[in-house]
Amino acid sequence: MTGGQRSASINAAQKQVEFATLDVQRQMQQLRQTITSNYYDMQQTQALIGVADSAVKNNQENLRIIQLGEG
Repeated sequence: MTGGQRSASINAAQKQVEFATLDVQRQMQQLRQTITSNYYDMQQTQALIGVADSAVKNNQENLRIIQLGEG
């Protein structure tokens, strides 16, 4: 391998490392975005579950009151 070929091989290897590093950084950013999105989705789902639980309790109480009135 000549000096020029060796230098070209080193440069090519360095570029491959740079591209791989950038790809890892991109994947990490995507992962952070996915985690953040999933966290907020979970928060919203928990809030909706709370609303649904309250609705069930209200309906149960309404049923109890209606049944008392009929009895």
